[in-house]
Amino acid sequence: GQDDNSLPIIAPAGVGNDSVVGSATLAGAPTVNSGGSFTPAATALPDSVGLIPDRLVIPIINVDAPIIPVSYKTITVSDQVYYQWLAPQEFAVGWQDSSALLGLPGNTVLNGHHNAYGKVFKDLVTLEIGDAINIFSGSQEFHYQVIAKMLLPERFAPLSKRLENARWIEPSTDERITLITCWPADSNTHRVVIVAFPIDSPDTTPATEPPQ
Repeated sequence: GQDDNSLPIIAPAGVGNDSVVGSATLAGAPTVNSGGSFTPAATALPDSVGLIPDRLVIPIINVDAPIIPVSYKTITVSDQVYYQWLAPQEFAVGWQDSSALLGLPGNTVLNGHHNAYGKVFKDLVTLEIGDAINIFSGSQEFHYQVIAKMLLPERFAPLSKRLENARWIEPSTDERITLITCWPADSNTHRVVIVAFPIDSPDTTPATEPPQ
């Protein structure tokens, strides 16, 4: 099994699958402001068919890795059940298999280890606003651009903060990808969260201001 501290964000049971927690509907992923100078790709048509991601390329940090579907385990905190998504125990990126398919509105969530099992996301923390991320499904390529980067306290944070962090993996009404790993290598106290929006081509002008 995997050490809970080396895994991504915990979330209320049901996150990522448009279900409910208790009697309250999930709030959804936070809104992200692209800064005004960024033009996202057109929203997919309602009859579009989403694609399963199978390869991630991040040129600036020399990542070229397979993507494999991953599921979650349940953990109990203060008598409440939560999900904790697993990361691949190999050089691969995990696609949270109830998150969005490529090419459709929604939040496609990817996670990976940074200090074990091939360290696929060892340099994720160095990404900056405007960096390019490419995801493939077979021969189909999707281009994204980083519009938000966060370093969130997790390991010793109160449950309320950890649940606030979990909003980043919830479904969204816009089309986005969210990449998550732990940090730093010697303690895994924080989570690196990268959000990127789709672009029509890799040379779209990047956002000049991080989202608020």
